[in-house]
Amino acid sequence: MWLGLSIAATLFCCTPLGIVGIVFSAMAMDANSRGDHGLAEARTERAKSWTL
Repeated sequence: MWLGLSIAATLFCCTPLGIVGIVFSAMAMDANSRGDHGLAEARTERAKSWTL
């Protein structure tokens, strides 16, 4: 969810903050696919913070 919003923020609003949101979203997806749900949740919160 946050990946899409981060991309939208990058395109329409604030490029540097959106890029950081994209990076944290990608890191969250990677951690989730490895089964590290705690780290994925932490990265998701960081992506949310940077995107909003």
